[in-house]
Amino acid sequence: RYGELVTALWSGDSKWLAPLKIRWTIGKFKPEFNSFQQQDSQELLAFVLDGLHEDLNRITKKPYIPLADSDGRPDEEVAAEHWEAHLRREESIVVQLFQGQLRSRLRCLDCGYVNVRFEPFTFLTLPLPT
Repeated sequence: RYGELVTALWSGDSKWLAPLKIRWTIGKFKPEFNSFQQQDSQELLAFVLDGLHEDLNRITKKPYIPLADSDGRPDEEVAAEHWEAHLRREESIVVQLFQGQLRSRLRCLDCGYVNVRFEPFTFLTLPLPT
């Protein structure tokens, strides 16, 4: 249904478009979006992007890929290694356009060992000041 919607949007045949078919399709898989109640737009976007990614993912067999500790290596090297491992399991236009990496640093309070990881994300939730 997404393809039909995009085709209708770009065809220029009509001045308006009511995406009812895609709304009904989304409602079949996620019933909370089936009503006329107000819904969380981020949750809808996450659901749609996840569905598109799963359908468009070129990787069918997802290997287990162990990640080595950072061991003081430069962030650029560790980030590239982690991103390459991610792409060996997840490869779609959604990954290319909407995903990034978040750096996290873990330090042992007893021995002081530091490990840096780069985790993929699609949505980065930030607090808004009140």
